[in-house]
Amino acid sequence: MAKRELISNAVENIAFRLCQERGGAITPAEILPYLPVSIEMVIDILNDAAAESKGIEAETLEGLRRYSFDITPGSASQPQGMRGTRCVNCDLEERQEGNPLCTQCAKELEKELRREAETNAWPAKAVYEHEICYLAARMSSPVSAEQLASGSRLTLRRMRRKLEEMQQTLAVREERNPESGVLSYVFPAAPYPRDRFLANLRLIRTFPSSLAEDIEVRTVHILTALGILFIALLGLAFWGIPFPLLLIVFLITAPVLALVIWKRKLKYDTMEVQ
Repeated sequence: MAKRELISNAVENIAFRLCQERGGAITPAEILPYLPVSIEMVIDILNDAAAESKGIEAETLEGLRRYSFDITPGSASQPQGMRGTRCVNCDLEERQEGNPLCTQCAKELEKELRREAETNAWPAKAVYEHEICYLAARMSSPVSAEQLASGSRLTLRRMRRKLEEMQQTLAVREERNPESGVLSYVFPAAPYPRDRFLANLRLIRTFPSSLAEDIEVRTVHILTALGILFIALLGLAFWGIPFPLLLIVFLITAPVLALVIWKRKLKYDTMEVQ
């Protein structure tokens, strides 16, 4: 099987079916609820499909990358959107519950994604892309970085950086209020059920390259906690407690605190929008 063949087929088939439901055009972010892939991967696949087929058109409209399919109405042989019960990839077997693929195709897709992750660090981006799209789906667009960060494991600074990266790929659109100057982001209308988000994220986080994002998050949490601890001890020093004693307390407490934070699991199962 050629590289990405099953991934490409799944992305193209889901894009086509979503176009049937949503007026003939979709954006890359709308694929994420259905597959554990990155936005960049979706864009690459759909760009290639558009270059090879006259029936698929790629364009940038209102700051978002969009793909439209030439859909002939009234064809009984065409699958009608995502409402069917058969696998969107093979169209032979029944789907898994809450999954667009059958059991066998889901297993083959995972194998292909693992092979792709060996030469392309797509999981490092997919981790935060899925998280942000899930949170945005639970809010009214446009949303600010502050709103998204309030329900995320990402700090506000890192959330802004991730949103800028997604905006550069034309997956979301920046929008600044002319009166207040507040910067917000417009996301495509893409419902993202919680069970699909958790299933996608659990699979993505099994790929080694996704750990880069996880390590960065934990490092930020550790440095923040140690900074707060150090400032608190300095405050106690002003109250007359000997600084050498406080330094000993810091040297004992800091490694323990860092270890606890490092080993703590990221609570995706309890993630909620504030």
